[in-house]
Amino acid sequence: ERKRTKKTTADIMEIMLQWRHEDMENKRKVASATESAQDQEHDLKRRTLDLEERKMKMKENSSKLNCLDKLLKMKVEILSSYRKLKDQKISEELINMIIPASMLEDIEVEVDNTE
Repeated sequence: ERKRTKKTTADIMEIMLQWRHEDMENKRKVASATESAQDQEHDLKRRTLDLEERKMKMKENSSKLNCLDKLLKMKVEILSSYRKLKDQKISEELINMIIPASMLEDIEVEVDNTE
């Protein structure tokens, strides 16, 4: 059972204005949500690039650390050999022929401090 009511032209115009207003409001909400989604997508892409960059930096640093580890082990071996030669009362001149003085100097490396 439907109840029929008579609508005047003014009533119909009012309803159409209301629908148009609702339509515009819905379009505004969709546009806002779309813009927000695009912003989030852009932010996600930026974060992904940042993570990839950090990952590459970590690989690079890991490689550098492995090289430093090997270098330090060689340095320990050289210093140990130097100490053994000194303990055997070998002259400094002869030791310098076997182990150049530059190999006894401190190792200087540049370290990249990244988070």
